[in-house]
Amino acid sequence: MTEAESNIRESLLDTLSFLASETKQREFAATVFYTSYQDEFAFWWFDTFHPDEPSARRMFNEAQLTILQSFSESFDGNLVELGDGERTIGQLLQESEWQCVVATARTTLAQFASAA
Repeated sequence: MTEAESNIRESLLDTLSFLASETKQREFAATVFYTSYQDEFAFWWFDTFHPDEPSARRMFNEAQLTILQSFSESFDGNLVELGDGERTIGQLLQESEWQCVVATARTTLAQFASAA
């Protein structure tokens, strides 16, 4: 794995940890304003996670990649269900679709740790 790939891997895992934590999301939103937090958080994930690129296989083993792909699919589906719209972080965290994203990120982190 190259240094750049190592940095991308760390960034993805940091994003996953961020998505799994309502506290981290609230702390972030207290200092950085966005009209659409879900769009910004999705940007962080989907602009970094590219499971079909050869580098993904160098950054993650097969089990880890499968776990991350499953999270990515769930995240995408919940974003579609959530739809567009401006929401404060408090409003976003009350949405059942976002709660599913948070819960799935938590589960994914636990599964990922087991797949090392």
